[in-house]
Amino acid sequence: VIKNGLALIEQGFITSFELQANYLLVCGRKKREKEVFVVLDLKSDGTIACPQLDKGGNTTEDMAAVGLILLEKLFEDHINDLTLDLDEKPGNIGAQNTSSPKKVVLDFPAKLIFSKKGQGLFIEVFFMRHGNFEKLNNLNQVIKPSERECLLSLMLQLQKFGFKWNKDGLLSNCLESFESFVIESLPNLSKKYFVECPDYIKQLAQSKGTVQLTLSAQKDGILGQQFSLRQQNLDLEIIEKSLRAKNHTYWSENHGLIHLQENTVSWLQRINDWKNRYHYDQLPAYLLLSIFNPNPITPSTRQWIQSFQSTKVSLRPWQIVLHPYQEQGVRWLKAISLANCHPLLADEMGLGKTRQLITWLLELTQNDERPSLVICPASAISAWQNEWENCYPQMPIKVLSHDCTVKGKTLVLASYSQILANISHLKTLDFCCIILDEAQFIKNPKSKTAHACFKLKSQYRIASTGTPLENSLTDIWTIFRFLMPGFLGDFKEFHRFLQTQKNQEYLKQQIAPFVLRRTKNEVLNNLPQKNEVVVYCPMTPKQKTLYHQLLQGRFSVKNGQWMRLLALILRLRQACCDPGLLPDYGHLDISTSGKLNWLLDTLKNRQNDFSKIIIFSQFKSLLDRLHPHIKDLFEETYQLSGQTPTQQRRFMIKNFQTTSKRAAFLITLKAGGTAITLHAADTIFMLDPWWNPAAEQQAIARAHRLGQSHVLTVYRLLIEHSIESNIQALKQEKINLFKQLFDVSSTLPTFKRWETLYALLSNKHTLKKASSTKFSEEG
Repeated sequence: VIKNGLALIEQGFITSFELQANYLLVCGRKKREKEVFVVLDLKSDGTIACPQLDKGGNTTEDMAAVGLILLEKLFEDHINDLTLDLDEKPGNIGAQNTSSPKKVVLDFPAKLIFSKKGQGLFIEVFFMRHGNFEKLNNLNQVIKPSERECLLSLMLQLQKFGFKWNKDGLLSNCLESFESFVIESLPNLSKKYFVECPDYIKQLAQSKGTVQLTLSAQKDGILGQQFSLRQQNLDLEIIEKSLRAKNHTYWSENHGLIHLQENTVSWLQRINDWKNRYHYDQLPAYLLLSIFNPNPITPSTRQWIQSFQSTKVSLRPWQIVLHPYQEQGVRWLKAISLANCHPLLADEMGLGKTRQLITWLLELTQNDERPSLVICPASAISAWQNEWENCYPQMPIKVLSHDCTVKGKTLVLASYSQILANISHLKTLDFCCIILDEAQFIKNPKSKTAHACFKLKSQYRIASTGTPLENSLTDIWTIFRFLMPGFLGDFKEFHRFLQTQKNQEYLKQQIAPFVLRRTKNEVLNNLPQKNEVVVYCPMTPKQKTLYHQLLQGRFSVKNGQWMRLLALILRLRQACCDPGLLPDYGHLDISTSGKLNWLLDTLKNRQNDFSKIIIFSQFKSLLDRLHPHIKDLFEETYQLSGQTPTQQRRFMIKNFQTTSKRAAFLITLKAGGTAITLHAADTIFMLDPWWNPAAEQQAIARAHRLGQSHVLTVYRLLIEHSIESNIQALKQEKINLFKQLFDVSSTLPTFKRWETLYALLSNKHTLKKASSTKFSEEG
């Protein structure tokens, strides 16, 4: 039969064979004949059976022989160098010298000694010779046919558990199969062979243990990590080995198989990345509230949060007048800072954030001789100088310059552009405190300015912004990257995290302990009312003609021509404000502007109604054209833009606030949107709408803030049936969509952004005029 099987192999009759854990399938076919097959059952005790032999004929027997031959060939890589002892006399395996005193041992044909080799399970094989077990050290030894049969039987039992011959024994590195091996195969081997197996291997019968991770806040704001398995604590060294192991499963002699869950693996990988990226020696406790923390919030974490949310922190008796809500804010900020966390002060504009920040800084730098740094827009430097000199003139203050040396206990003021220009020097300094004022200036995570701020080092950090955080959740990543590196992961995974509404709500919960936001309505019960009126002004005939000529250009703008679309939108907005802003039409008088006609007529006819006014516009050129006409109506006028020198800016703001004369202040929206206090104004005119409602509210908050003593009226001037009225309608109806149009981190698809912007050129208008006022040309 064996000869017939060899002949079938030589003739090419065998088409395929397949070895699995418990069977061998052999298939064969001659040309133009039906395929035949035979299945050999590989039993757990190492024996082989062929159920088809009872039903088949000679071909089945021959195919079974082929299976045996092929099975042995499969193991030839391991045993082909074994030389058979052909002089051995036939006999039963296990027939031993019964006169030996080791009778119990001699009843076994072989001895198997189990041990741990690296992360593998190792078996040494010994055969009985001359009354003693001799180790099979290599495969070049001469062995007997009975020993060869014994070795083949072992290989049949062990191959499905990943065992292969390794120099001087059988080795398996398939940790996932160890449990089933100890449960299924080890008892059978113990019956047939003399087995020596240590207890730590037998304990593999326990299912692999999943590591439990417990995080907690330690003293000095350090994050504590505790790893446990079956109520036993594990060393970090074992955890690191498990992290590097295949499938994150590690075999420890003391603890058995250790397995790390995927969320724990993700956490550890992130922790190691943070250590390398941010050069952490110890992990900060604020990572307890990371959105990627695999553990739910525990009672100890809640207790830790409550410890710095309380207002029991004491303050020194500084000569700074604080309102009760401001004092409460400073206590809260100090408590968070002392917990090695870094807060975001997001009070609504006009509630005195600068004064709170100065008090916070004084509290933390009292006994520290290191310098501190305030980063703010260039337009806000003078406001900081004034406030600092009023609150704490004793401490030196410097405005950063190229030749400015920073050392000792000094407060350094720097604009965002100055930080970028001087970062090579500033990143080498160790500051006590860093304040990031108007932190929305670094909301673009890819900007060089943001990355320059990331490189600065300090013990305490704080950010401040009056812009509501809900405007763009992606904006806060950059701010918290500055405040607490690693807290929100890297930007790409944070962006992916925000794709679901559930995760967005979870994010707000996690950052809440580090954010303080209060509105005027909450803390200023005596703040005068603010009335907002939308005024729809008709176009003049000349203005209407030019506008509709421009509007015809929308038909020549093809999908994807972004520059042409944005240029057309700009020209239409200029035409709505004043046709004289358009190229080649600068010679036109401002009387061609229906909007400016309404403004000047209103100011002339109701002079007694306006004591101090502010006029905001996106376009400096519009204010330049308007300024001479405003001078004729007010005793004092001022004009502020991004080009205004700092000292002149301080002078104009102070004069506007203190003068008893009727005054007008013309300000570009960008230059006057931050760091200005103009609560002496009683009326604001917004000459043109802008995309971001928050930017407009920031400008309005220059006047509607702490210190305001009279009702503030805000007039929004819009041209009826134009791109401006479309912008207003879109802001009212689709506010969330609108916020993403020009956001660099926006998730809005390109086609949707194009579709929305192009729709602004439509002649269809769905305006909500419930709170607006329409004026006729005569009116």
